[in-house]
Amino acid sequence: MAARIRYEKHEHRDNWVISIQKFVSKINGAKYRVLLDLENNTYNIRNERTKEFVVKSKSYGNLNVLKRNARGHLEKLGVPLNKEVRDRCFGLCPKNYTQEQWEKENK
Repeated sequence: MAARIRYEKHEHRDNWVISIQKFVSKINGAKYRVLLDLENNTYNIRNERTKEFVVKSKSYGNLNVLKRNARGHLEKLGVPLNKEVRDRCFGLCPKNYTQEQWEKENK
């Protein structure tokens, strides 16, 4: 499973995005989705079966911090998130892996 959380616009709420994939907890088997309120810079984690928010965050000043903390809270709920893998022009590779490193290894 790719560790990157991708978002799409929420169809019923303006200035909100929702995670495309559902995340399953290893602890209790619950399915979660992450919702980001871009106006207030808060995140909410929703249980998909009950549609209740299990986590409501405080407001953050930085979008990167907001996403990092949402990801960390998912891990606390028992969702295993692997190391992030990105699709580059030279193939799938781990985060911080450069094309120069790939060229050195594949000469």
